[in-house]
Amino acid sequence: MAERLAATFAIWKQRQLKYGAGNIARRGPAGIMVRIDDKLARLDRTFSGLDTGASADETVADTCMDVANYALMALVCHEGLWPGWPHR
Repeated sequence: MAERLAATFAIWKQRQLKYGAGNIARRGPAGIMVRIDDKLARLDRTFSGLDTGASADETVADTCMDVANYALMALVCHEGLWPGWPHR
């Protein structure tokens, strides 16, 4: 678990450098829930055997770590600790 959590945090840091915090601050938890739903749909298709390679650029591990990161971002927004969220 510790190795996976470290990898998940590393991905989060990379994405924050790439995209910044503003995209989450604009939509907050509602936007995060949409992103989580997209990731869960991808996992559902993969685990059901329906994914025909359309998401070959994103592994199951990548998708699971994204879900974990989005869940934590939702928590941080909920706690009012995400930069720029809630809008004041």
